[in-house]
Amino acid sequence: MLKSVATAFVALISMFATASADAQKMSVRSSYVPAVPGLAAWVAQEKGFFAAQGLDVSFIALQNVSLVPGSIGKQLDVGLVTIVDLIKAASAGLKVAAATGGHLEVEQSTTNMLIARKDSGITTINDIAGRRVAAPSLGAILHVALLHWMMKEGMDINSIRTIEVPFSNMGDAMAAGNVDVALGAQPFADRMIAAGNIPLGNPVLQVASPALATVWIADRAWAEQNEAAAVGEQDDQIHHHQHQVIVPA
Repeated sequence: MLKSVATAFVALISMFATASADAQKMSVRSSYVPAVPGLAAWVAQEKGFFAAQGLDVSFIALQNVSLVPGSIGKQLDVGLVTIVDLIKAASAGLKVAAATGGHLEVEQSTTNMLIARKDSGITTINDIAGRRVAAPSLGAILHVALLHWMMKEGMDINSIRTIEVPFSNMGDAMAAGNVDVALGAQPFADRMIAAGNIPLGNPVLQVASPALATVWIADRAWAEQNEAAAVGEQDDQIHHHQHQVIVPA
């Protein structure tokens, strides 16, 4: 997990290094979802890594990552999305590309978790049929991964009702009885589990283990032009700064 988090924010810095070299200060508008996958960029901001590269980075919070691809080159310069969002954007003809990887899902340190309400009677994935499931966005990686998991178990993917709920509101929705199951992300997943709710497993790891879950995207033409600069500085930055990385427990 240490290296994957380091890679995310270091690569995001280095991808703009060449573009900012001849400028006094380059403004970069970036999106994030308020959850652990976006932590790397905040660490970079806090440690001054962006400023050291001559970058003035501002962050725009979005609860639904599916809005990010259409905003690249307009309201945003870079954005953190899931692999599924990138595929959908490319299929729709949007000129965006992955500039660097985001975070890896691994068995030893999972970011995402399927969680059942403590009084729902649900103890396994097979029990969620006929239930209401909270997802941060429909058709994004957690939703698709859950459907894949259900198919692996021989379940009918149409047997659940999926409701869009921001990560930060899932605990309240569960406590109020509005949803039976939540596709949560850290740190909100641990809070729901601490409240007595039941972890059922990481749906992303049902697709692959380890799994690249998120990527930072940018305008395709710009990303292709600056690809060599991004890759060239990444390893050096990781080597020198990995002791400063904050890794979520």
